[in-house]
Formats: sequence, C-alpha cells, structure tokens
Amino acid sequence: MLDPLRVEAASSRFRAFFDELRGAFFEREDVLRQIALALLAKEHALITGPPGTAKSQLSHAVIGRIVCEQTGSPSVYARQVTESTVQTDLIGPVDFKNLMETGRTTHFTDEGMLGAAHAFLDEVFDGRDMLLRSALNILQERELKQGTKVTRGQIEVALMTSNRYIADVIEQSRETLLAFVDRIAFVSFVPRGFAEPQNMQRVLERHVARKTDEGSKGPLDALLTIQDVDVLQELVDGVVVSEPICDGLAKLLDSIGTELNSAVRADPQFVPTRYLSTRTAVRCGRILRAIAVYDRIFERPERPMQVLGEDFDWLRLHLILSGPSPDHVEALLARETDPHERRQLDILRTEREIFDRCLAGLPKIEVPKLDESKRKSKKEDTPSSDQKGKKQAPSKPADPYAELRARLSSDDVAALVKTCGDIAGMVAQGGEDNVEAQRLLQEATAALERATAKASLTASRANRELLDGIDQLVAVAVSVNDDRVSLHALAKGLRARARSVIDEVARFSAGARAGDISTEPPDATAVRELSNRRLQMFELLDAARRKLGDAEAPAHPRDEVWRRALVDLEDDLATRWDAAFCALVQARLAAEPSSPLPDVLGGLAHELSWLDELARRLTTLRGERSALKAKAFGGRLGDLVEALMARIEHVDRRRLHQEIDEVLAILERADLGRAIAPEMWLRWSAEALVRTSPETPEPTIHVYDHHGYRRLREEVERVPLAFTLAEVALRVDRTPTEGPASAGLHRVASRLGELPDELRSRVVAIELSRLKRSVAYLEEWWDHLCEDELSVDERLERVVRSKFFDAIWDEAALTRTALEIGLVADLLPEAAGSCDGLRARLEALEERTRRAAQALLQQRTDAAWAAAVS
Repeated sequence: MLDPLRVEAASSRFRAFFDELRGAFFEREDVLRQIALALLAKEHALITGPPGTAKSQLSHAVIGRIVCEQTGSPSVYARQVTESTVQTDLIGPVDFKNLMETGRTTHFTDEGMLGAAHAFLDEVFDGRDMLLRSALNILQERELKQGTKVTRGQIEVALMTSNRYIADVIEQSRETLLAFVDRIAFVSFVPRGFAEPQNMQRVLERHVARKTDEGSKGPLDALLTIQDVDVLQELVDGVVVSEPICDGLAKLLDSIGTELNSAVRADPQFVPTRYLSTRTAVRCGRILRAIAVYDRIFERPERPMQVLGEDFDWLRLHLILSGPSPDHVEALLARETDPHERRQLDILRTEREIFDRCLAGLPKIEVPKLDESKRKSKKEDTPSSDQKGKKQAPSKPADPYAELRARLSSDDVAALVKTCGDIAGMVAQGGEDNVEAQRLLQEATAALERATAKASLTASRANRELLDGIDQLVAVAVSVNDDRVSLHALAKGLRARARSVIDEVARFSAGARAGDISTEPPDATAVRELSNRRLQMFELLDAARRKLGDAEAPAHPRDEVWRRALVDLEDDLATRWDAAFCALVQARLAAEPSSPLPDVLGGLAHELSWLDELARRLTTLRGERSALKAKAFGGRLGDLVEALMARIEHVDRRRLHQEIDEVLAILERADLGRAIAPEMWLRWSAEALVRTSPETPEPTIHVYDHHGYRRLREEVERVPLAFTLAEVALRVDRTPTEGPASAGLHRVASRLGELPDELRSRVVAIELSRLKRSVAYLEEWWDHLCEDELSVDERLERVVRSKFFDAIWDEAALTRTALEIGLVADLLPEAAGSCDGLRARLEALEERTRRAAQALLQQRTDAAWAAAVS
C-alpha cells in the first residue's frame, strides 16, 4: 500500500516542479501538460516546430532536473540524431571482447538509451529509416532482443524534438514515420512566434534582463526526484477504469476516426497527425488513468481515484496534435505568412475542431461511484510490490526508538543528519510502528533545523573570528545530506544562509584594516602586503563558496553582491597602487630628471610584475579579466609619457623610433600595450619634434660648391619630419591593414590628419621650409656654375671640379628630394600645392642640367673631331 505522506510529498513536488516551468515557458501550457502526463503514464512525447522555439531547452528543463535521491543526479541519455547516427549510438557499443570469444554480438546497453530512466533525442527525424526502426522497438518494448537473450532497460520516458513540420514529415514518408509517431503518445507543435506580443517581452525580460515575474524565484530550482515520479506512477496503476468509460472511449475513437477520414477527403492538404490504431485505443486507458492523477495533483485533490467522463476532455493531448489554444491559433494565423507554418496551424485547428465536435456529441457517461473503503481494505490485505519477497523483520524491543530519541538532544549537526537518515530508513521499511517512526522523523528534522539555525547565528556573531564562523557554517551546510532522507529544503536554506554570510563579509571591506589608511608616503612593498592580505581573505571566502557547490563559475551572474564586492576590492587596490606608482616615478624623476622614457618605465618592471600576479588572482576570483593594472597605472601612463617627451631638448629622429619600440615592448610585457592611444603617441611625438626643429632656419651657407652642399646636408635633418611621424604612426598602431600597401599609407595620413590644426600647420611649415631650402640651394649652385663666359673645356672643367653631378647623380640629390616631396604631399594633403611647385622646379632643374651636360659633351666631341679631320 502506498504511504499517504509519501504520495502527498511527491504530488506537492510534482506540482511545484511544473508550476515553475509554466512560469518560465510562456504559451507552452499544453506541451507541459503532455510531458507531465508522459511522466505519469511512462509514455513518450515529441515536440515539433521551427528552429529557435526553445524545444530542447524545455526538454532539458524537465528531464535534466529530475534527479535520483541516491545519487543526486539525473538519469538521462541524450543524443542529437544525424544521418551518421548508427544503431549502436542508441543501443550501446558492441562488446567486442564477447564477440571475439563467442562470435555473438552483444551490446553494453547501460551506455545506450536503455541505461537511463529518461532519454532526449534531438532532431529525431534526421536519422535514417533503419535507425528509426531500431528506436521504435526500444521505445515501444523498452528492451533489446538479441537472439534468445532479452535485455530489459530502465527507459521510461523519452522526449524528442524536431525542427521539421510534422505534416511535412508524415507526408514525405507516411508508412515509416506514421508507425513511428503511433508509438509516441504525445505530439505537439510549437509555433515560431507568440500569439500574445507581451509574452515576447516577458521572455526578453527573463533571459536578457534576467528579470523574473513577481513571486517567481528566478532560476529553475524546484526539486523533483525519480522516486517521486515512481510513487505517482504506482498511484496511476491503482486508478479504476469502469466499463462505461471503456464504452464511451470506443465511441469517441470511432467518431474521431470517421471525422478525420472525412477531412482528408474534403481537403487534400489536410494530413492527420495520427491514425487511430488498436494500440492507440489500449494506450488511452493508461493515459486516462494518468489524467485522473494529474487532475488530483493540480486541480481536485479530493476527486476519487477512478476515471470520470470529464477526463475525456484531456484525451485531446494524446489523440490529436497539441499546441496553441484555439484563440492563439487564430491570432497566429492572422499574421503568419510562411506557407508551411500556416498549413501546420490549419491542421492543428482542424484536428482540435474535430475532437471538440466528437466530444460534444458523445452521450453523457455515468460512472458508478467508487467505494474507497472496500478498495482500501482489499489493498491492505494484499502485499505491495515493494513488500513482496521481503523477509519478515525481526521482532523489535518494546521501545525501538528510545536510543534514537535520546540522540535528538544533541547540537551536533552531523550526528543529527545521521539520526534523520536512520529514522528514515526505518520509515521506509514500514511495519506496525510506522506512524511512530514518521512522527519521530518529524522531531528529528525539527531538531536538525534548530541546530543549523544555531550554527547560522553563531557564524554571524561579531565577537568571533569571521572566517572561523564561516568555515563552521559551511561545514554544517555541506553535512546536511543523507541519501536515505530528503533534507533538500533544509539544506537549501542553510546553504543560502551561508552564502548570505559570505556575501556580507565580502561586501563590507573584507580584510581591510584601519592601518591601511595612513599619512605616511605610500610604499610599494607595503601596498603589496596589503593587497596580498585582502586577496587572501577573498580567496578563503571563495573556497567556502565552492564548498557550497558554487564552483561552476567563480562568480555567477546572479551573485551580484559577490561581484560588486570584487569590483570594490579591485578599485581599492588600484587606488593604493596608483599612489605607490606615483611615489616611485616622483622619486626617479627627482633623482634623474633627464632619464630616457624606457629607463623610467623599465625601472617599474618589478612592481608591474607584482601587479600582474595580483591581477591574475583577481581574474580567478571574478571569472573575468581583471582591470587592476589599467586602473592602477594605465591612467597615469599617458601623463608620464607626455611629461617625459615634453622634457626632451633635442630629438634624435633615428633614436626616437628605437625608444618608442622599447617603451611599447615594456608596455606589452606589462599587458598595457593599449593603455596609450595611437593618436596620443603621434601627438606627443609631433610636439617634441616641432619644438626642437626650427621652422624657418636662417641661411648660413653662401658658398655654392660640393663642400657647401655637404654643409647644407649636415645642417638639415637627414630624416624628414613627415617620415619620422609616419614611422611613429606605424609603430604605435598595430591594427593589421587589409588591401594594398597604399591602404597603410592612407591610414598614416588619416592619423596625421587627426593632429590639432596648429600643430599640423607647424609640421607642414617645417617640412616645406626644409624642402624649399634644398631645392633653392641646388638651383643657386647650378646658376653659379653657369654665370661666367667660358670656353667649352673651361666650363666642363669647372662643372667636373664642382662635383655638382656627383651630388645630383651619384648621391641622388634630385631623386631623394623628389621622393621626400612626394611623401610630404601624400602624408600632409594641405602641403600638396606647394609640393607640386617644388617638384616642378626640381624637374626643370633636372632638365636644364641634363641638357647642359649633353651640350658640353657634344661641343667637346665636335671640337675634337674638327681637329682630327683638319
């Protein structure tokens, strides 16, 4: 006989479990009813509909959370079916050892679908026909036949999903798939949209904003065990089905079959989801029993345990395709445009209309009243399945509970948990003293609650070491566990209390001391010790959280208090390290004001490595990348670089690139490579270069010869300012450039275009001044060579002796100047007009000098020829 208390507890948890699901999955009422009935009746369910409608999520939310009381884990076989899925994937791998030894093929069925109480098959129609036939036998028979050997499985309920429309599936392969669907008791269709627009808003609020409905507990956490479902399934077995119910069922099935056939003849597009076989009729009996239990759990707890005429209304969940309500179907059809979706909704509507019409035409069924007293006495005389085959318990002493009762005065939580388990074991055995055992179990549970409450209060006392109190409370929370008794609610509450205490300690500056705030100058070593102490406290708190089972993510998104406390800790440490770095830099610059930038930053490498280790520990605690280093030093880094570059009195343009590379390497090693924006690097470099470069240098060379040209080259910067800035831009901007090389040059020009207008104007002026001076000197030099009236030999000798052509040809003065003019025009578009003029002058000079050289050589050749032939 079933224990009423056990039935009531199982019913309560079953009801809470599905009520919670209804609050999380909107417009899925019929689907959830089907799954609940499938669990009660040990049947299978198929959920169809387009992708993205949470079919798999809903399935996992059910069978993925029904746990075994002994293991605390679900018993689920899950598989996504594809074209490559084979029979052994469902049944279990082949025992090759047995195959080699005996030549017989056997399977490890405990690794397949038969080895779990529940199964989830995703995209079930994507498998091949042979695979579906194998699945058919397992689903229907729940056993594997291997010759003379039959292996029974644990499988009770399978939930299946498919992204395909059931009408299309059946139409394409009617014989195979209709037989498959016939073995599935419940088939549903989930449309791609919501009939009520506000439900989409509720989904977004729940899953995106993580907002829950008023009264909702948030994440799904209701408990349901496999043993609870077993109790309710046994209750289903005891429901009475009378003869009038059988007669009425036969008439209903006949009427529905006739109507479905008429609908097919009237509309060729109509494809019935089912055909009503003898298997369907027999299965209706067990489903009606499950409906009676479902009704008792959710609607009418006082109803008799027999099938009534009004239970036929819920047979639609089995006999036709289920889905949105009639009102919702109309709303969906009003705005749906997809032909496949519309067709499936039309079929769903037609089948519902047929069922409602047939049910309304069914004569009223008079069911004889059930005599519960006779039924109970009969059950009491008959041993239950649990009691069959058991040995009689030995005779008990006069008071078998005396010793257990004495143990209830203890405050030792672990001892009380064991006591609860011992009493629960006696309750499970039954017997004439079962009522007393149940009462004692209630007393033991109450004693355990008092002891855990005391431990919880003790952990909160301010005059205790907080960590000691937390450790004690966590140990108590973890110890409240015994496979023989359900202490889920107590354990859950105690763990919640322990988490609350941990969060409170973390929130209010855990590990902080008054001495952390001092008037003394900050010292990096002292700040390191402070940081280590604060982090150690949080690491101990995190270890306690993990003992409570919060180890899946170091900081779950729901743990807002813990997350906020870690952010505050990071900010506190960043403030201390900021002060320490400021003191270090201040001391270095005071001692060596002219220190190069790489030397100043390199001197902080030791402290930055400390900061790396602290950031790594913070990252572990937070579960996301720590910003400690950026907060502690990144904000000051730009100011430091700007200040050091402002102190430069002379910029070695070749050395500048090397120094920037060294600084970038230091920052990359310190994981601060992006702390300074590329545009700031470019701006500070331009300011330093402009400040140390004369914009319009006074001409100091009035001698136009090769020696004067060399002096000009020494006075003018060999590396153009534009080229230097382009090198800086390319070094500090590490973003890869797609496309031709010109794309990179264009990006450099864009970077230079971001310089302040005044600064960019000065860069243009300096570059144009340098180029004009070079072009003007070459022009003056050539004009000086051509100013006197000389003979051909004398002029040729003057030109050769001046080394003018050495400069423009061998030393590529014209080519180099032309390239520099082009670079300035490309990088500084506002200088393009002036650059065009300079290039024209350069081309004219090249033309003049080339023709003059040709003329001199030709004249000398003509003179020599004339002398030879005269």
